[in-house]
Amino acid sequence: MPKAIIESIINLIYPLLCIGCNRPNNNGESKGYICNDCYSNIKRHTPPFCLKCGRALIEIKNIQSGICPTCLNRQYNFHRAWSVCNYEGLIKELIHRFKYNQKIQYKTIFKNLFEEFIATFNILRDVDLVIPVPLHPVRLREREYNQSQILACMISEIIKKPVAEDILVRIRNTKSQIDLDEKSRINNISGCFAVKDGIKIQSKSILLVDDVLTTGITLSEAAGALKELNPCKISALTLAS
Repeated sequence: MPKAIIESIINLIYPLLCIGCNRPNNNGESKGYICNDCYSNIKRHTPPFCLKCGRALIEIKNIQSGICPTCLNRQYNFHRAWSVCNYEGLIKELIHRFKYNQKIQYKTIFKNLFEEFIATFNILRDVDLVIPVPLHPVRLREREYNQSQILACMISEIIKKPVAEDILVRIRNTKSQIDLDEKSRINNISGCFAVKDGIKIQSKSILLVDDVLTTGITLSEAAGALKELNPCKISALTLAS
């Protein structure tokens, strides 16, 4: 009996459940185990975008500079960032499980979101090289994978540009940024990145990829290490902010 028929019979008897609402999910694995309703309800960033961090400005009144209040007094080492979703609700939970509970299968959801965002807003046309924000080797051994590297590979497939995993390295095993205030975040992350092979990025347009942009401090520090090797441009893309 063909495999597809067997799988259909199994799904009738034991239907897959949506990881968002726990109801039967006819999409199966095609959208990463999530039903159409839950997928549609993930809140995306929409234009106008902040010209620095990429968050949506649509709910902020009297914005004339194109920059959100959070970014007005901040200087980043990247030219601008883009972010697909608001870091809240279901997407926040999915990212947490993906990052800390080895739910690698959720990458299908994330890839669909990235594809839609990139195609809708026609961005990243000038990118030459995709670089994930690295983990320290100690943290990588603990987690067994770098979530940013997985996301970077997705972006690489979508925009047809190579991933460079061996250029940017984390030379200090920093604390988690989650519970730190802004000043502590800056001190914690300062000087933790280094570049191994600068020749590859000279005069290139670089895209840094991470899972979440909170204050932008981590991405800015990573971009600062790359900036010393004279790329022509550094942008950033995250799944949520």
